[in-house]
Amino acid sequence: MLRFLFISFLSLLLITPCATAQKRTAQSIKKQQQDTQREIKSTNKKIQDNTAKTKRSLNQLNLIEAEIKSHEKSINGINEELQLINKRLKIIQDSIRDGEKKIKSLTDNYAKAIRNVQSQSSSYDRLLFVFSAESFNQAYRRMRYLQQFSLWKEKQIKEIKEYQQLLENQRKTVDEYHKQHTDKLAKQNNERMALVKKRKEQSKVVNSLKKEGKELKKVLAEKQRQARRLDDALNKLIAEEERRAAERAKKELEGKRLAEEKKREQEDKKKKLSTEKVETSKKSGYQMSEAERTLSGTFESNKGRILFPVNSEYKIVRPFGRSKHPELKYVQTENSGIDIEVPEGTKARAVFDGKVSAIFPQDGFNTVVMVRHGNYLTIYVNLSEIYVKSGQTVKANEPIGKVFSDPEDGNRTILHFEVRHEREKLNPQEWVK
Repeated sequence: MLRFLFISFLSLLLITPCATAQKRTAQSIKKQQQDTQREIKSTNKKIQDNTAKTKRSLNQLNLIEAEIKSHEKSINGINEELQLINKRLKIIQDSIRDGEKKIKSLTDNYAKAIRNVQSQSSSYDRLLFVFSAESFNQAYRRMRYLQQFSLWKEKQIKEIKEYQQLLENQRKTVDEYHKQHTDKLAKQNNERMALVKKRKEQSKVVNSLKKEGKELKKVLAEKQRQARRLDDALNKLIAEEERRAAERAKKELEGKRLAEEKKREQEDKKKKLSTEKVETSKKSGYQMSEAERTLSGTFESNKGRILFPVNSEYKIVRPFGRSKHPELKYVQTENSGIDIEVPEGTKARAVFDGKVSAIFPQDGFNTVVMVRHGNYLTIYVNLSEIYVKSGQTVKANEPIGKVFSDPEDGNRTILHFEVRHEREKLNPQEWVK
């Protein structure tokens, strides 16, 4: 019995350290796992933060470049205004010189005429001049001459005064032009200073992005993938609308055929049906109703005059088409529309009368609204709130939705806007005013 107790006690002494060691090992493994998870989480956060920073830098670069273009445009506009002011100044200064010559000529002629008429010195002399005539006719002629001379004097004095007043007004105009010229030069100088500042900001952001080569490529690749997915989604929707429109046109044609079968003989009916089938086979794209054809024609005839998609301050931060940054060789994008940066809270509006044909969410672009104007389409992308429904008829200037503000990018608010003729992408800046 004592031997059994001794063995049990000895076993207990041996097992206890082993169990403690196992417990410590388990705790160590668990701690390593937790540390690993924290490291993974921290690494993922750093990657996400770096990606977000790169996106912000790209957006900032787009905005800076839009502001640079705005300053350059303003400077060019001021240059044109200065050239116009200089031209007007030259014209009016030439006119002043001509006027001064005219006044000098008038005053010289006037003074010469006064000197030549000796009888102008006093009323007595004038009477003596008349009464000293050798005959009545000569006295009459002298009296007539004095009357005409008096009228000529009044006319000359009036003309001289009018020219003097004209010159005074022209000199005031010259002063105004000089002031405008000075103001424009000051404005131009301010614009140039702002342009220099923006170019420095641009250089700083470009240098920052150059250091993020891999991340920049990754962000750009993702943006391009998102743009392709949006393009694919829109093309599918447009193709589906074309299919439905073709079916509708086919049903309308069939209805016409059945109605005409009641009025014509069998051979005429077959001939008509054959002709209509040939014409139908030639049609492609979205087949419009009569009302849609009218709307499409109206939209097309208003090219360059349709509303801008926002009624607020804005900057076009990415233009239509393919663009490549001169400093960043990786920054080469193709834009199906234009990207418009607007103040937070801005609402997108319908640019023309039409019908909402689709509303759908899209990865990277929040919500998309497509409005049909016959066989023309306007597309409003990156909306956070929607004020219309699919199938709803909208009028020009009617709110479509609120533009999304990105909280991870200082609430930067960017609307992507497209204009299409079916699947053909058009430059929106050629259509809006």
